[in-house]
This record gives sequence, C-alpha cells and structure tokens, in this order.
Amino acid sequence: MVFWGVELKPGEPYTLKYDSSLGRLRITQAISGRKGGYSTKEDAIVQCKVDKKSPISVCLLNYENGGTCTLDIEFEEKDGDVVLENTGKVNVHLSGYYISSKGLSGNVGTEKKAEDSASAGAVPDSLEEKQITEMQKVKEEENEYTDTMVEGRRVRTMSSGLVIEDLEMSKNTNTKVSTPGYDVSVSYTGQLKSNGFIFVSNVGRYNHRFSLGSGSVIEGLNLGINGMRAGDKRRLTIPPSMGYGSKGCQGVPPSPNAWLVYEVYVVEVY
Repeated sequence: MVFWGVELKPGEPYTLKYDSSLGRLRITQAISGRKGGYSTKEDAIVQCKVDKKSPISVCLLNYENGGTCTLDIEFEEKDGDVVLENTGKVNVHLSGYYISSKGLSGNVGTEKKAEDSASAGAVPDSLEEKQITEMQKVKEEENEYTDTMVEGRRVRTMSSGLVIEDLEMSKNTNTKVSTPGYDVSVSYTGQLKSNGFIFVSNVGRYNHRFSLGSGSVIEGLNLGINGMRAGDKRRLTIPPSMGYGSKGCQGVPPSPNAWLVYEVYVVEVY
C-alpha cells in the first residue's frame, strides 16, 4: 500500500493521471483544512470530473459533519484523466492509497464471490486475507520489542522503531480489545517529531472510525492501536517506514522520511 494525499484549494483543480507503476487510486477520506471551527457559510464541496463527463459532487464538509467525510472511491486506468475540484470556500485534505495492479485480472469472478460471501454473512476473502496478514505483522512485532517503565508509564520499543507509550489505561477490563477486523473510533493528534508541528487533529471536532487492519490508515497506527480498549490513550512514535515513507504526503506535511508522533484516544471498539 502506497499512501496518497493532496491539499485541494478552492478554485485550483487537481488533475489525477493514472500511473501504472503505482496502480489504482482509492480515496478514503476528506477533511476540511479550516482551523478554529465552522460556520454555515464556510462549506467545502469536492467535485469529481472524469474525462468529458459532467462533474459529480462526492462530498460536502460543513459544521454538521465536523468537516470530515469517509469516502470509498476507486479510479480505474480506463477512466482516463480525473479532475478533482473544491468548489467551496476552505481547503480540503484528501487522502487514500494506491492499489497494486497485480492480481486484478478476472475481477468479475472475484466480485461475484465477494457478493456471495457477503450474502451469507461471511467476510470477503480479500478482506479476510488482509486482516490475517495484519494479525501476522502484529504478532511478529509483539515478539520483538523491549519493555520499560518511564515515569510510571509502560513504554514498548519495537524492532521496527515504533514506540508505544501507554498514557492512560481504561479501568473497565471487560470491554472489547481492538484487533485487526474490529472497527475503532478514535480521537487523535498527529505532529512531526522534528519540530512538534501539528499536521492533523480531530480533537474536539469529530471521532474517526475505521476498520483496524483494513489499510485505511498508516501501518504505525494499525499496529499502535492494536490491543487498546475504549478509554485507553497512547503516544505512538512512528518511523518513516511505518508512516508516509520516502514520498511524504505530496506537497503537504508530513514531508518525506518524517518521523511522526501521534497521541491516540480510543473512544469505542465495535
């Protein structure tokens, strides 16, 4: 999985061109870039235009939805040039990831199989395999780390460089524990380790819900949130290899090869 992200400014269309070396693009989230609250006059609307077709509005960000929208838009190579445009009044941060073109042949049969599985209440094979792979990564990480106590807090340093520091622990030990496959709702702040610059935060605005191990967040968050309960809070120091890598976030922070520090609070595990 290769992360993709762009800051979409009002009146400045962004053209997405298919790159066979990266594969298909799936856009999973849109977040308003406005700081300090919202008003009804400061909506952000994202439109998508494929080749010569009429533009279609794909999301509206405003006060009512906390300036965030979960998306699931995938562009195929046959779509040609795709133009994304912000017709609102505030900047919008779009994020997602590239899907390797390997193994995409015969996807009609795969889609039919997934539909049959879903109708029977089963998890589609592709998602199940992804979750199994994620659990294997988690187990490997759990087997290779140093465990210390710093100022009364447990700190684990993984062999990958990921550092997990327990800041708060829930007193309710009967609640669900987050593992790959479970949905989690979190409040978080992400900053650059080098200078403390906060590049993303949803604290006091909305809670972000996603499926752990689905690939919708960076690997450092997937592994760092694993094992948390509702009410737990952790500080995660994430190396570039488990963050945005050598490519960064395409014009917006984090920059290439950046170390990240996230403080994550789990609101609920589903």
